[in-house]
Amino acid sequence: MTNTTLDSLLKTDFEQNQVLWNNLQFHSHSAHHLGALASLGASDQQLMDIYTNTMRNYAEKYEPSPHEITDENWRNSLSDRRFCMAYRDFFNKKLPTQGDWKGEFFKLLLDDKDGLPLIDASLSGLLHPIIHISYAIDLNSRPVACEALTMTAVCVDSLYKPPAKLEPPANGIKGALQVMKEIRSEDYAPTLDEPAQFDSVLKNESLLLAYYNEWQMPADLDKAIEELFDMSVYIYGATHKPDQIDFDFGLLHLLTGMNAIRTIQPYLDENTVKRLLCCFFYLSLVMYISQRQPKINEHLINDYQIEEDKRNWEYVVDRTLHTKLATEVHCVKVIRTLKDAEAKYGSKNGFYLKTAIKSVDNLNVDKPWNYYKSHEPWIGMSDADRELNVKH
Repeated sequence: MTNTTLDSLLKTDFEQNQVLWNNLQFHSHSAHHLGALASLGASDQQLMDIYTNTMRNYAEKYEPSPHEITDENWRNSLSDRRFCMAYRDFFNKKLPTQGDWKGEFFKLLLDDKDGLPLIDASLSGLLHPIIHISYAIDLNSRPVACEALTMTAVCVDSLYKPPAKLEPPANGIKGALQVMKEIRSEDYAPTLDEPAQFDSVLKNESLLLAYYNEWQMPADLDKAIEELFDMSVYIYGATHKPDQIDFDFGLLHLLTGMNAIRTIQPYLDENTVKRLLCCFFYLSLVMYISQRQPKINEHLINDYQIEEDKRNWEYVVDRTLHTKLATEVHCVKVIRTLKDAEAKYGSKNGFYLKTAIKSVDNLNVDKPWNYYKSHEPWIGMSDADRELNVKH
């Protein structure tokens, strides 16, 4: 794989396709997919083939926006998804084509002169904006950076103004994973018949804040990031039924989203990182409750049995790149994220590797896939035939 091929595909996608598609409901994943494939060692030909034959099915050409976005009005249309093209054009003008575009990129994200900084909205839209931000940095791609700013702007939602600005919990005494596990065991946590609408859970601020304030946030931000990341791994990989291995489409975004925060941390000041971590934990509570509080059983990862010849990343990467899994963006991102985590945090008795092997060995590659339909390899949608080990 060469950067020339990757950069060319990223540039083409930026010029042709807007960041939202399917009636502005779904987010573009092209940069994530290409970047994760490249990180795992995909060839130039494979990148081009998957982009041409798969990614283009999940993208739409730009549609004209109601009006131009300028320095004077750019905050006025935040959250309005009709402005994909106008924000793309605006941010494309703002980021320098020569020299250090990253400086201006983060200046735009962190600007708080006329309101909340845009980065505070980056966890909106099921964390897709912050994932896009991290891939812009990881790929050193100015086009992806313009897309990331655009996606953040048009996806602003109620998380942009969280309750009480979510100060770090002052008197918490529990770890993040412990808080999550206790939600399921307590009678006053909601019991849902099916996955709930995110916004309906988000409205229950008093309940969410009660759980949120139980967390003892580590003073060391690196430790806080590692703790929340490992919590996300367990929520992703240790919440299925003991006899039926499945992975939830919504909850997997906690894993890739937390990895995104880790990726961009070096570019942010301490207070910004704290805000993102607080908002992430609050969002994790919302998502965990909305997906009916599946039981978190660490043994489903820690004691997962693996054949000796599979106990290596070469097996994981080969199965990811050389089966149908390569065409499923969320799978590729999850595997790339887990592999990077082991490089950062160490083996932890195979914690990340076991989760990756479990993923590639149990995601269904035989059924025909129809993106965002029930025959995807993921579960968690209201019409899915299977479910995690949820609270009834």
